[in-house]
Amino acid sequence: MSKKLSNIFQGKKILVTGHTGFKGSWLSIWLRELGAKVIGYSSDPPTKPSNFILTKLAKKIVDIRGDIRDIEKLDKVIRAFKPEIIFHLAAQAIVLTSYSKPKETFDINVGGTINVLEAARHYRFVKSIVIITSDKCYKDQSIPWGYRETDLLGGDDPYSASKGMAELAVSSYRVSFYNEKNKLSIASARAGNVIGGGDFADFRLVPDTMKSLITGNNFGPLETSGIKAQEVVEKSIFLWGKGSWKHIKIEKPRKETKLLRLSWEKAAQRLHWAPAYTWEEALESTVEWFKAYSAQRNNPEIDLYDLCVKQIRDYTEKAREKKIEWAV
Repeated sequence: MSKKLSNIFQGKKILVTGHTGFKGSWLSIWLRELGAKVIGYSSDPPTKPSNFILTKLAKKIVDIRGDIRDIEKLDKVIRAFKPEIIFHLAAQAIVLTSYSKPKETFDINVGGTINVLEAARHYRFVKSIVIITSDKCYKDQSIPWGYRETDLLGGDDPYSASKGMAELAVSSYRVSFYNEKNKLSIASARAGNVIGGGDFADFRLVPDTMKSLITGNNFGPLETSGIKAQEVVEKSIFLWGKGSWKHIKIEKPRKETKLLRLSWEKAAQRLHWAPAYTWEEALESTVEWFKAYSAQRNNPEIDLYDLCVKQIRDYTEKAREKKIEWAV
């Protein structure tokens, strides 16, 4: 693990909302391995199976079940555990689900974000808040060079619109309440397409590919993305060692962004951040995880928590080799 990150998080009380989800569970594992005391606040895992359950994470951190829309319970948890840092990841995270559950999507993604900001602003022990939104918070303009933080927010589908609204709420709270006087820092991170082991969500290319390869079914990729979906599928089949795909045309597909790229210039300039993995290396790590998951059904001694830790260490070592600042 990075000594630099260990110096930051060692011994810190950190609240992670959405810790039962794919990204939240991985973040909780990493923070725990860096020496932090992790308090998770979330509803039940969104999928069965899930990385959270398979890694037995509930036994390793403080696991609190609660709805992010319940500000009274959220406030009670913050007051009781006194976290110094809050990572907010709790969300309705699926674009296609937002079409069937638009109000729920707005209530969770916008109202839930406001609840975190509102509850935290009353306590001086909270020093930093990181809000995770999405690359889909930008208005779809098919920008080929990558969206920047100054580009127009807001999308047509409920999910994208909710993430744009969440960003506006963060900006409002930052200017109105979080300033030098109360010494509380707030940042938002607009995550792009994230892949990794333990993602079992529906309507996502890599999870659908892994589930199909495990069960031995054929599957059909989406049309295109920054990297062509076909490339991802064919690389996954190669890494898995067998399988095939076929294209199935959907008569009336729900609209998703055809071209979506992010510019990470700001992170490079201000945080000296750079990606440690190529997309092929990230996919290789993902396939490794799902192969272990598939094998675990016949060999219960395989520990998926340990595998997550190993993959985090491998990623950190790769970043160190590239002399990326956080890992050096």
